[in-house]
Amino acid sequence: MNQHNALARPSWPSPHPITDGADDPASARPAEDASLVSVRDMLAVLHANRRMLALWVLLCLALAGAYLYSTPPEYLASTQIILEPRRQFAGAQDAGPGSYPPTLDSAQAESQIQVVKSERILRFVFTTLDLAHTPEFSTHGRGVRDWLRDRLSGLISSPSREAAPALAPLSEEARAFQAFSDRVSVRRIGQSYVLEISYRSLERQQAAKLANSITAAYIRDQIELKASAAQRGSEYLQGRITDVQAEQAAAAEAVRLGTVPDMRLPASDARVISAALEPLGKAYPQTMLVLGFAAVAGLLIGLSIAAIRYGLDRTLHSPKDVWRSAGMACLGLIPRRSGGSRRRLQRPLIALDEILIHPDSKVSAALRVSRTAILAANPTSRHHAIGFVAWSHREGTSTIASNFAHLVAAAGDRVTLIDGHLHQPGLSQALAPHAESGLNELLSCDSTKTELQPVPLSEALSFVPAVRSGTTSDQNIYLGSPEMQIILVAMRQERSVIIDLPPLSVSSDAQAIGPHLDGLVLVIEAHRTTSDEVAMAVTALRSTKTRILGIILNKTTAGQPDTRAAGRNRWDRFRRHD
Repeated sequence: MNQHNALARPSWPSPHPITDGADDPASARPAEDASLVSVRDMLAVLHANRRMLALWVLLCLALAGAYLYSTPPEYLASTQIILEPRRQFAGAQDAGPGSYPPTLDSAQAESQIQVVKSERILRFVFTTLDLAHTPEFSTHGRGVRDWLRDRLSGLISSPSREAAPALAPLSEEARAFQAFSDRVSVRRIGQSYVLEISYRSLERQQAAKLANSITAAYIRDQIELKASAAQRGSEYLQGRITDVQAEQAAAAEAVRLGTVPDMRLPASDARVISAALEPLGKAYPQTMLVLGFAAVAGLLIGLSIAAIRYGLDRTLHSPKDVWRSAGMACLGLIPRRSGGSRRRLQRPLIALDEILIHPDSKVSAALRVSRTAILAANPTSRHHAIGFVAWSHREGTSTIASNFAHLVAAAGDRVTLIDGHLHQPGLSQALAPHAESGLNELLSCDSTKTELQPVPLSEALSFVPAVRSGTTSDQNIYLGSPEMQIILVAMRQERSVIIDLPPLSVSSDAQAIGPHLDGLVLVIEAHRTTSDEVAMAVTALRSTKTRILGIILNKTTAGQPDTRAAGRNRWDRFRRHD
């Protein structure tokens, strides 16, 4: 036993001495604020939710990929023009002796942007090039983005049901012109007088052609205004009118051909400085931008869900959670058995004599650590009387109590293991299925001198079943009776006593017998037992001045490849697991 004690150390040493049941529970709690979340806690949460985070990122990337696959690529072509107001002639009638060349202010420059986007300019290009029957502007030739935009705009700007019948549906030509207009964009470059006219199309050549046609149409419109002024004014000669008409014809021809005029047009207030060229790559949708946005969105959604789950999760996962919730030491971390089948109905289970079957396993090593910590908490007694209890069923008290009894017996001490589950004697069914008497029969006798013959499990370990095989216990029997106290005193004269007690949520037997023991060990299941349940268990035990030796965190997933929360094991086979 000394060799085992020298190698085994408690997994979570208590920074404060463990107090007995008379102490105030609030005084045993640490000074640190339980609401503070350390970086290690957040990293643990991210590690536990890494599959969910990866799933969200992959889902968003898949949606982005579907969008990119279903949306046809669009190409953007741009032209640049500079606004140059025509200088006044020195001999003009309205030119004074101190007149200066006219200039453009910001308001005039911005107004020219609206002129380029006006229906008059775009309608001329639309009609000249006969774009009404172009497949690009039909419903079946548009992308997902255009379809969604049409649906959303229809929902936002839809009239009331009473006014809806009075509105005539848009014609195909009107829809085509609207689609054409939506693809035109005009912007001013900085504070300069340069305007950039852009057009996006599903085809490279079409994008460049229409961008040039719109630019030429704007030049034509400027020339047409000057031609009208020339015809009305008396300051221009007939020759000047002929030149302007020639320039107007050249601009109209440029609109039809999808180019810009290659001749100087002095009658226009704008001059082309850069014609639209065929784009080399698509402009929309932007693949890297969409994929990057999808990855960031998936990561943010996953982090939000992980944070919400962490905030709403009241279960205990680590010794730090146990210390924050109950203010007492975690005596050991019993891992879930690794390996074996991963299916739900065939989960790997821990044996009641795991310490004997697999002495070199991680589970056995953790059980030895727990044994050392429990015995160190009660060093004065030669023969120990220790109970194991949980808040609810299937948290592993029977497994831990049985293995603890085997460990104490293997160290040379004589031990009696008692099944205190009088109404659900699963441990008795596993270790003594043919018992002829049990604790129920002993407590039912009027004479306390009736001797009980324990079932021998090994040379130093014996077992007391809860009931005789094939019978049920008396509902009026409880473990806090005087007869049970006499039995405990008699047994402790020559051996240690380990009692597997029923859960606190269904029975008060642990509260009744707890004051007559050296202490109780509270067993909780990681990822299942909540902090509220632990608080209720501690309060219930301390209400009867029961000494709580500490807490064992059972079925942990630390170091295991499967980080999912421990589920509720509905297949209770007590020969292998409690």
